Amino acid sequence: MVKKSAKIIEGFTLIELLVVVLIIGTLIGLTFPAIQAAREASRRAHCLNNLKQLALATLNYADVHKERLPVGAKAINYGTWNHFILPFVEQNARYSMLNFDAGVAFYSSGVSNGRPYNNMLPFTVKSGRMALFTCPSDGEVNWVSHDAEWPKLNYLACAGATALFPTNRKGWGGTGELQASVNWWIDVYYVMGSKKIRHRGACFGVIRGGANDTSVDPPVVRNYDPNSGYNVKLADITDGLSNTLMYSEGLQGLDDDCRGVTFRGYAAFFTAFCRPNSESPDLMENHASVCNNIPYANLPCEELPVNTPFRFAARSRHLSGVNAALADGSARFISDSIDIDAWRNLSSTHDGATISL
Repeated sequence: MVKKSAKIIEGFTLIELLVVVLIIGTLIGLTFPAIQAAREASRRAHCLNNLKQLALATLNYADVHKERLPVGAKAINYGTWNHFILPFVEQNARYSMLNFDAGVAFYSSGVSNGRPYNNMLPFTVKSGRMALFTCPSDGEVNWVSHDAEWPKLNYLACAGATALFPTNRKGWGGTGELQASVNWWIDVYYVMGSKKIRHRGACFGVIRGGANDTSVDPPVVRNYDPNSGYNVKLADITDGLSNTLMYSEGLQGLDDDCRGVTFRGYAAFFTAFCRPNSESPDLMENHASVCNNIPYANLPCEELPVNTPFRFAARSRHLSGVNAALADGSARFISDSIDIDAWRNLSSTHDGATISL
């Protein structure tokens, strides 16, 4: 009698299965950082392209306005470069909500010359976040005020190499504790009490909203002041368009932090006093802004007394640098380790220094 052979059952043992799972998990762990790096590279490229488009839109604005760039800000209430270039980034519907007549800048909305306006509406949550003004590497934070809610944004106009005067200036809309005839940008800014850092021009001036008033002492000259607030001409950029910063990145401050509210007042600017992504805190006025000091999130800040110069560094979520746009319409990535004097020179329109990137 022939015995039947025993049937052999083939398959994985538990140990073999665990080994396979372990190998697959290890491979996934090895590829995950590469995938994340690829995603961030894509986001950074997208962010760089946004800046390039903003710079080209600004140059298109200059083509239409006799070679003059838009002002960086008009007073404190909802009138910055963000508003002025809207028609040049295919946002005519948003632009139609605005009115920039003399005197309007002190008010968010109203009627001027028989025409209603609301300078807040183009940037509210209701109007929608504009992707062109937002870097995808950063989060999407909203700023909530008593009357509306706004998406915070990421791109800032270059204010030059030094710092900004306080908003309490009479020509800016404050009480006038400082003379209105003094430059809005700080001409000399000291480092450690010795080295002098001078303001040598910037692509964006400031128009101080409201009507001029020469009857007071000192006189209030808001709508045109060649020293502090006006539309800069391309010809004023004597260092060369390819050697001058126009825009760079900023981060959206968390919660009610005013950083990222680029469509209102001085939050529209960065200064090149500090290197990109500097560990030094951004300096903010305690009566005109909210500061949430979060150094580990690259959001260091310090509140200062009234009438103290304030400044903001260019900041990003990218590794080791920021994207920036130059006045010739080009855009590039700039390392955090850039020489500080080169960074300051690059921010200036007429310091006479030649910077090669």
